[in-house]
Amino acid sequence: MGNGDYVFISVEFFKNKPSFGDFSWYREDDTRNEDAKKIYEAFLLVSAKVPTTEKYKKFAEEVVLRSRIEFNTSFQTEDVNVIVADFHDCVLLFASALNQTLGDSDDPFDGRTVIRKMWNRTFYGGIAEEIHINRNGDREADYTLYDLDVKSGKMKAVIHYYGVQQILIPIQSRSISWPNGQNTPPLDVPICGFIGNDPECQLNEPFSILGILGVVAIAIVVIGLLLYRRMKLESELTSMWWKVKWNEIVFSHPSTKSSTSINVEEITQKDDVSGSVEIPNYKKTMSVGYFKGMKVAVKPLNIRKLHITRKLLLEFKQLRDVTHENLIRFIGFCSDEPNIALITEFSPRGSLRELLSNEGIKIDWPFRFSLISDIIEGMIYLHQSPVTYHGRLKSTNCVIDGRFVVKLTDFGLRTLLDQLLPNTYIDPRLLLWTAPEHLREQRSEMKGSQKGDVYSFGIVLREIITRLGPFQKIATSKKRYSTLQPQEVLECIKSVSDPPFRPNVSPDECPSELLELLHQCWEEDPTDRPTFSVIKQQTKKLTKLMGSSNFLDNLLSRMEQYANNLEQLVEEKTEAFLEEKKKSEELLYEVLPRYVAEQLKAGHHVRPENFACVTIFFSDIVGFTNLSAESAPMDIVDLLNELYTCFDAIIGNYDVYKVETIGDAYMVVSGLPERNGNEHARQIARMSLSLRSAIKQFKIRHKPERKLQLRIGIHSGPCAAGVVGKKMPRYCLFGDTVNTASRMETSGEAMKIHISYQTKNILDHFHSFNIILRGDIEVKGKGLMRTYWLDGENMEQIQKQYSI
Repeated sequence: MGNGDYVFISVEFFKNKPSFGDFSWYREDDTRNEDAKKIYEAFLLVSAKVPTTEKYKKFAEEVVLRSRIEFNTSFQTEDVNVIVADFHDCVLLFASALNQTLGDSDDPFDGRTVIRKMWNRTFYGGIAEEIHINRNGDREADYTLYDLDVKSGKMKAVIHYYGVQQILIPIQSRSISWPNGQNTPPLDVPICGFIGNDPECQLNEPFSILGILGVVAIAIVVIGLLLYRRMKLESELTSMWWKVKWNEIVFSHPSTKSSTSINVEEITQKDDVSGSVEIPNYKKTMSVGYFKGMKVAVKPLNIRKLHITRKLLLEFKQLRDVTHENLIRFIGFCSDEPNIALITEFSPRGSLRELLSNEGIKIDWPFRFSLISDIIEGMIYLHQSPVTYHGRLKSTNCVIDGRFVVKLTDFGLRTLLDQLLPNTYIDPRLLLWTAPEHLREQRSEMKGSQKGDVYSFGIVLREIITRLGPFQKIATSKKRYSTLQPQEVLECIKSVSDPPFRPNVSPDECPSELLELLHQCWEEDPTDRPTFSVIKQQTKKLTKLMGSSNFLDNLLSRMEQYANNLEQLVEEKTEAFLEEKKKSEELLYEVLPRYVAEQLKAGHHVRPENFACVTIFFSDIVGFTNLSAESAPMDIVDLLNELYTCFDAIIGNYDVYKVETIGDAYMVVSGLPERNGNEHARQIARMSLSLRSAIKQFKIRHKPERKLQLRIGIHSGPCAAGVVGKKMPRYCLFGDTVNTASRMETSGEAMKIHISYQTKNILDHFHSFNIILRGDIEVKGKGLMRTYWLDGENMEQIQKQYSI
C-alpha cells in the first residue's frame, strides 16, 4: 500500500510520549528500516499546534525551572507538552467563569451554571492568547499537519489549521511530498475500487474474488493477532512486575542487609589453582532473605549506575517465561541504589562444586547419572527457549535444591551483565569452563554459544566423574598443572596445539563410552561437538549399560512432584491467609484510628493522651422519635444506613475522625488522634456546612414527601482520649468538652449549626466564615453561655487566600 494509491493519517495526542504512540520509522537493530521509511512517505500526522509566541516560550522555560526545583527533574524546554499550557489556560478560563457566576449571584456550586458561562465565548489572556469555546462547549483548537521530509528522515510541519477562522495556511517553502512521484494526492477511489469490483478490473476466473477476500480475511486475522501480541508484550514490559523494593526483603541476619561489601562471585579460599578452581562458593556470593514469605537468594551487583532499557526489560520477561524444574526461577530485580540486586529462587544445598568437594557425601554412579541427567534436561530446555544459550555454565552455577535436584542458574540477562562487568574484576579462575573459541575473543566473559555450552558441560562432566576441580591434578609432559597459575592455564587452552590442552581422565575412572562422550564435548572444532539432544540419548544408553535401574529417578520424581504440590498448596493457603488478613486490617482501621490499630497489632499498650484543643461535632435528626413511631423497624434501619453512608462519604474529604453513631446521633472530632494545630475548627466547620447541604438533598425512601432536618452543635476545647476495653475495644473521648459539644447540639435549632464562643474565636483567625451572634442562653450544667450560628463560608475570602 506504499505505491502512492493510499495515504495514512494518524493523530498525535501527546508529544514526546512513546507510550501513546511512537511516530518514528527508525528502530535499532531492524533490517527493514528503509522499507519503513518508504512507507512513511505516505504518512501524514495531525498534532496540536505549538504556539510560537514569546509568552509560550517563557511559560515553557518557567515550567522546566519549577519542575527542576520542586521535583528534581531533568526536563528540557522541548519536553514541555502544549497540553500543559492548555491546562494553564483552562484554569484561568474556569476562574473567569467562576467570577462571572459570583457576579451574577448564581450558585457557584452548580457545575452546569459555571460551565455554561464558558460556552460561546472567546477568552483572552492565557498562554494561547485566545481561547474560543463554541456554543456546544467545544474548544476550537489549532492543529498542525506533519509530513516526512525524505532528506532528513524527520516529520516536518507543512500546514497549520486555525480552528476559530476554520482556515488552512500552508507553511512557506514546504509542501506535502506525495509518494506517487507525481506530487499529487491519490485518487479518492482506487482505479479498481477499494475491493477491486470495478468491471474493467474483474478477473476472468469466477472464484478469484472469493479467494482474494479469503486471503485478505486471513491476513486481517493474522495482523490482529500480531497486534494483540505486541500490545500484550508492551503492557507486560511497562507493568514493573519484576521490581522488588529493598525494604520488602527480610534478611535472616542484619549484617547482610548492605550490598556494598559483597561482590558478585566472591572467591574467599586459597589462591592455589588446584584448590581455587573448586571454590566460587554459592552461599558466599549472595545473601539469604525472605520476600513475600518465600526464601530467596539475593545476589548484589556491583553496578555504579543502573540503566533500565527496553532490551533489559525483554530479558526480564524471558527469564520469567523460562520455567523448568532444572532451572532456577527468577523472582525479581531490586533497582534501589546502592542496593542493586538480583532476586532468585534459593537452593539450600549449595552448588554442585560444593557437593563434589564434600567427601562426607557418597556419590555412586546412579547418583552421578542423576546429576548429569538434570544438567542435560535443563540445557535442552534452555537451548530451545528465547535465551538460546547459557554462556556461563560451570559447576558453581549448578545448584542443588532441598531434594538433590540440580538447577542451573546465572543464565540470560546479558544486558545487565554488560553493565556489571566494566566495574567488576573478572577472576581468571572463573573462565576455566569457557570454550577456547570464546577465550580467543575480546571480552570473552560476554561471549557464548550453544556449542560453547557443550564444551562447558564437558568440563563439568569431568568434575562429576573425578570429583576434582576443572583442571586439578593434571600432569603434562613438561610439568604438573598444579604448578601453573590460572592465567597460564587459559593461555594453554587458547593456544592451538595437537592434541589440544584439556584435563585428563583415567580410563578406569569411568566407562569407555562416557569417556568418549566427554572427549566429543570438548572437541577443538565446535562443529564436531554433539548437541544436548544427542548427549541425552547417549547417557540413557549408558544408564542401562551401568545397570542403574530407574529406582532413583522414580524416587526423585515422586519426591519432586510431592514437593511441588505441597509448595503450591502452601502458596495458595498463604495467599488466602494474607487476603483475609488484609480484609481484617481494613475493618480494624474503620473501627479504630490507624495509628492506634497499628499499636494494638504490635502488641503495645495504647496510652491515653491529653489534647490541648480539639473540635467536637454532635448532630441528631429533628423529630426522629416521631418518625420512628410512624415507620417499620427495617425502614428506620435502612434510613440510618443510607444517611450515615452519605455522611461517611462526605467526612472522608476532611481531616476528621468519626467517634461513633448512636441511633440518630452522629459524633465526629478533629485534632485527634493526630494533632493539626487550629485546623481542627475549620475542618469541622466545613464538614458541618457540607452535611447540612447534603441533608437538603437527601430523600427518605419510605416517606419521600418528608424532609429530614439536622441539628448540629460544635464546641472546641481540651480533651482526653484512649482505648477502652480489650474485647471489642473502643477509642473514646473524655472531658467537659464532650459534654459542652453535646449541649450545643441539644440547645440548637433545626438546620442550624450552633457553635460555642471558643469555636468562634478559632474560626475568626481564618477570616472566611460567616458567623451570626445568637446571644446569651442558659445551658444545662453551664449557666449562661454566649453562642453563635455558623451560617456559611465567604467565597471571596477563599479566592483571595488561594489567589484564584
